[in-house]
Amino acid sequence: MARKLSDYRRTDDSNNFEYFLDYGKVHSSSQKPAILLIGGAEEGTVGEDAATQWFLKQANYGDYLVLRCGGIGRQAQWIADNYRDLINSAAELSIDSREAANKPEVVQYIKDADA
Repeated sequence: MARKLSDYRRTDDSNNFEYFLDYGKVHSSSQKPAILLIGGAEEGTVGEDAATQWFLKQANYGDYLVLRCGGIGRQAQWIADNYRDLINSAAELSIDSREAANKPEVVQYIKDADA
């Protein structure tokens, strides 16, 4: 079940952030520390698939979170569509200012993420 929460916009957009849970429910799990930095140029390659599978397995079938700015994209949906059996949930968080990054809700979304 997907849900979109309020984006908390003000006229000056200084507190702007958006959160979209594309798949599943957020829960806690035990995971191994891992980081995956990957961009769109790798799309569809064998290396991208192997790296993504490795990364998601480190999260122990946990909660996947995409951090970005400039609005919600389709990365969480792509992960849910292609790796549903390796995750519990997939979400995106777009943070567009320092003020928004320091909001308690934003901090909690990041703390709740496993991948």
